Amino acid sequence: MTDKATAKIAGFATQIKYSDLPANVITEIKRVILDSIGCAFIGQTTDRGRIASEVSIKQGGAAQASIYGTDAKVSATGAAFANGEAMNALDYDALSAAAVHDVAIIIPAMLALAESTNASGKDLITAIALGFELSARLKAAGAKIRLSDGSGELKWPSVLGYAAVTLAAAASAGKLLRLNDGKIANAVAIAGGICPPNIFRKFTDTTPIGMIKYCATGWEAQTALSAAMMAESGYTGNTALFSGDFGYYKYMGMGDITQENVAELMSDLGSNWRSHQINYKQYPCCGHLSSVIDAFNDLIDKNSIAPEDISEIVVHLDSISQFRVFQENNLETPDDYCFSAAYIFACAAHRITRSYWHDEGTKQDANISKFMSDVKLELISNKKIAGMSDKDGMADSNMTIAVTAKGATFTSDITYMRGSWEPAEYRCSDSELVAKFTDNTSRVLSTAQAQDAAKAIFELDKADSISVIVKLLKT
Repeated sequence: MTDKATAKIAGFATQIKYSDLPANVITEIKRVILDSIGCAFIGQTTDRGRIASEVSIKQGGAAQASIYGTDAKVSATGAAFANGEAMNALDYDALSAAAVHDVAIIIPAMLALAESTNASGKDLITAIALGFELSARLKAAGAKIRLSDGSGELKWPSVLGYAAVTLAAAASAGKLLRLNDGKIANAVAIAGGICPPNIFRKFTDTTPIGMIKYCATGWEAQTALSAAMMAESGYTGNTALFSGDFGYYKYMGMGDITQENVAELMSDLGSNWRSHQINYKQYPCCGHLSSVIDAFNDLIDKNSIAPEDISEIVVHLDSISQFRVFQENNLETPDDYCFSAAYIFACAAHRITRSYWHDEGTKQDANISKFMSDVKLELISNKKIAGMSDKDGMADSNMTIAVTAKGATFTSDITYMRGSWEPAEYRCSDSELVAKFTDNTSRVLSTAQAQDAAKAIFELDKADSISVIVKLLKT
């Protein structure tokens, strides 16, 4: 018997229409599609992106959907995998305010399925909005970083991750496939049985960093499509997914979260929209470093500081910096570079174009190496942060930086990441997102081609088929 939480998810998925979406949700979905496709293009310059594409091509299947930044067309599930891996490869992908790294799971899955089914722009936008709305609530039901009673010290649970996003993406895929509520319930239930484990804490406690990092975003995208396609063909899952003594969150190691808890979180679907709350990264690195790089860039530009002028950088980072992934980073793997404060500061100090930060030539640049060896960098983890509420603090960072250069010390306090949804003055403009997209696609598309593609994506709701967008992304 389908439990009330699964039924609520499936019911909302079948009922939601494009006309239900607020204007700001529609606008933001188009913006995040643009940003994500750009990240997929630049992700193809990485080993992870290239390997994912190679695997998808090897697996064969009908030529249904495009691998961005290449001439390849593969199966819808293969494209979801390849593009999802590429989007997250440089940690340049946008973050939803509620669920964080769900963007590089939901977006590639829906883009691949939409291309393979010749879906309209409105259908694609609706499916993505649905995925973000469900992801926000499914992620909220799981373990969070919480404040301990009265101490103000952030506590990290032993199990964290993005597995539940697979369930949201499966429901979205069911929406694009026009499944009924019974089949969407089964798609969600199947996804609940085949989604990956939650590995975020293993990631934070391990060096060197492998390509899989905190989750294989492409694999989750592929898994979501597989779950929906299985349900479409009649395969069934356990639709009492969240109920009983061993419901989804229990068997995933995230505690005694009942179907009533999940159903309650779903109660404001359609009235309290969250899918427009997107944080856009300005740099190809961990989001926890982005706010600090903002302040660093401001300081060196305002004070005309050259790389050779800098002798010391002291940074008070948020609590994630206490873990081994930051403290014991010896740049042994390509993915280590995204989480190395020393390397990211070196790239910023030398004012290197952001899409080239992770090129092999940049990594081997003698000036970059000299900066990292000569400049003293001290990371201080803020385990206690005044004013932090019961949330993960991605946008509200409360960090500081002090740069010693030219015989003086220049300091800055950082509260929000540039590109954050809130407060409004920190949001990315359309022109900033187009500039990032143009930079990220510049090795494949001309500036004019990139701008034409961006214009078409901003008008996606007028497209009868997303094929018109896909054509503009080819050389």
